[in-house]
Amino acid sequence: TQSEEPSENPTQSEEPSETPTQNNDVNPGSRTFAAIICDPKNASTWAALCAAIQADPAVFALLNDLSFNVNGEILPINIPPRLAINVGGRKLQGVGSGQRLTMFAPNNQAFEKFYQMPFNQLFNTKAPEVVSYFNNLDIDVVSDSAIVSADFFVSANGKRFLNELLLGHIIPRQRTDSHLVCQSLSSMQNGKFTMTTCDHNSNNDTNRKFQVGVKNTERNAPKIIQKDVAAINGIIHVVNNVIITELEVPSNAIQLDESFFSPPDVIAAP
Repeated sequence: TQSEEPSENPTQSEEPSETPTQNNDVNPGSRTFAAIICDPKNASTWAALCAAIQADPAVFALLNDLSFNVNGEILPINIPPRLAINVGGRKLQGVGSGQRLTMFAPNNQAFEKFYQMPFNQLFNTKAPEVVSYFNNLDIDVVSDSAIVSADFFVSANGKRFLNELLLGHIIPRQRTDSHLVCQSLSSMQNGKFTMTTCDHNSNNDTNRKFQVGVKNTERNAPKIIQKDVAAINGIIHVVNNVIITELEVPSNAIQLDESFFSPPDVIAAP
């Protein structure tokens, strides 16, 4: 059966070659987030995530940035001329700054489950981008309960949502597993918050950790299934569900009094 654990140079069952450690200080890996995620050998784990980040040049640039501190020195390896990368009027933190990041990287199964969620549970179906997209397909998104698809996120209508979704998996600083404190909030790259929640064994020791957004429930809580995978520009934690934070309501959305999401539902540690 297919293993959930990724590998930097994997077979289905190997551990990452950028070997994770259990300490607070994880030695830097030799490759960027983007290089690890989009390594063809990792397609069985991250093909869907690779396709998503490649569809968003700003996110790909952030994850492929090489001007990061290594052993106290800035490493400028093949750095292209820096341009201000703006998303919704803000510069992406981390690009060219020497700042390490943390990414919760959903595996292929996570995206498969995400794309099966009812579309009208994730988005305001009256947002102009959504209306335009489904009108072009001659589909009534509300009555047909259309499901989320990769096609929407890479379409002209959906790219802003893809950007918000991906940035909701990135903390603009390095956080190893030991720094992810149960019941603590983290500010994500999209300006929203996620919470680290935990369950415990009979000795009240932390058994598993989850990184959840306000739209995640107990059924689709992103569990960390592989921790502290070292990249040159930070740390990767592999999760088995997509983190769903509140996406920004378009400024010209119709009926802004309608909730863009259903009420927050965040799982709590026992």
